[in-house]
Amino acid sequence: MSQSTPPLSSQAEIFAYTEVEAASIATLAKGSRDFLHASHPETRRRDLERALKKSVALELHGCTLAEYYRLKRIPRGLRVHLRPTIFSQNLEYCKKFEGILNKCSYQAP
Repeated sequence: MSQSTPPLSSQAEIFAYTEVEAASIATLAKGSRDFLHASHPETRRRDLERALKKSVALELHGCTLAEYYRLKRIPRGLRVHLRPTIFSQNLEYCKKFEGILNKCSYQAP
C-alpha cells in the first residue's frame, strides 16, 4: 500500500466568508446589544457611593451654614486674611485695606 503524496502548493488553503455572507450571518443575531455599553457593577457601585457621599457633604454644609447664620457668626472660610501687594509698606493704607475687608465680612446680608 503506497500512498501518493498530495502536490505541494505555494499557498495554504484559507477558509473565509465573503463580505456578503458575513453580513447575512450577522443579521441573524437577535437580541439587545445594550450589554456592550453597560458599565461594570463595581463601577456603578463606586459612582453611587460617590454621589451619596457628595449628597451627605452638601447637606452637612447646608446645616453648618444655617447654624452659623442662626448664631450670627462668620464661617471660618470667610474670615479673609488678605494683605495688599501694592503699598504693603504703607501702614495707613494697610489698616484701611483691612478695615474694608472687615466691613465686608461683618455686614449682615
